[in-house]
Amino acid sequence: MKFKSRVGLWFYLLLTACAALAVIGSVLWSSSREGTLFCVMLFGCLDIALLLPLLFFTDYTVSEDSLTVRCAYLMKERIPLRCIKLVQEARDFTFGPALSFDRIEVRFRIAGKDGRLLLSPKDKAEFIRLLTERIQSANK
Repeated sequence: MKFKSRVGLWFYLLLTACAALAVIGSVLWSSSREGTLFCVMLFGCLDIALLLPLLFFTDYTVSEDSLTVRCAYLMKERIPLRCIKLVQEARDFTFGPALSFDRIEVRFRIAGKDGRLLLSPKDKAEFIRLLTERIQSANK
């Protein structure tokens, strides 16, 4: 089952700020032709181009034997369910494939190395229920 990422207000504000930067930069550049304003417009447009895929392509798929985490062009990771050691709610501001600060922490151990992901599915309760159920089935 696929779960889309919840999107927090901070992400929409960042996207709006980048769009405003691009528009303001292009308006000012068209009237003054200064190189600095061109850079403002260019970086504003680049920011939008980098942020929009995150909005549409950040999701988490729970299958019978694995959890697949996709965060647009940044990452795609498949974690076997038998390797997951902990699933719990978390409010953490560190980087993770999550577009909201209302998160779930997933701890796992693969090939002797510990890992941790912070996820923010829209339907958090259903995600935890399904993932926990599938982990228990995988560990039987």
